[in-house]
Amino acid sequence: MKSLLAGCALILATLGSQAQAATITYSTSITNAQPDWASTLSVAKFDPTLGTLTGIQFNLMGSVTGTIYVENTDAAPANISETLSATLTLTRPDSSSIIVTYPSAMLTDSFNAFDGTVDFAGTSGAIHGPITTSASASYTALATDFALFTGMGNIVLPVTAIGTSFVSGPGNLASGFSTSASAFLDVIYTYDNVPEPTSLLLLGGGLLAAGWRRRKAA
Repeated sequence: MKSLLAGCALILATLGSQAQAATITYSTSITNAQPDWASTLSVAKFDPTLGTLTGIQFNLMGSVTGTIYVENTDAAPANISETLSATLTLTRPDSSSIIVTYPSAMLTDSFNAFDGTVDFAGTSGAIHGPITTSASASYTALATDFALFTGMGNIVLPVTAIGTSFVSGPGNLASGFSTSASAFLDVIYTYDNVPEPTSLLLLGGGLLAAGWRRRKAA
């Protein structure tokens, strides 16, 4: 019986010291807001009762949707390039940058000389859109961030979207943009999940019961 108890104790001690890697993901977003905007994203902190935090990954997808208006007002034909873009930045509460993403789409037009009317149509102008483009970026946090993202409740992270659309071509042209930007954030916590004491006690009881039945059968 003593050897059985010693064996159970050894097994339980071994199991109790073995941590199992696990992950938990929290997602949040801001959609279809007109840049330039500044807002916040709120995500749950890592609950320390789950185990020991070993890693944090941030996945930020930025999306920009817009319509481009362009007109060649020059007296000669012109090639014009249009770029629909935005810069989305996620920061810590102290405003230090975590991750930046740059959704962008570029178009080109070959227009005739100005047709006399700024209507973004005809042979000297065009309207493009709505166009949607997106870009993603990832960041793996350093251990110095673990304390900031550990605890109960949520952490509020500032996020900004700055419109950076532009048109390039001859000196005489008319252009404009109508845009909105969205931010989609995943925060993935990786941690070591230590078996709960209750589970260990149940396992230990099962081992003892099995050993007792085997001893009686002998």
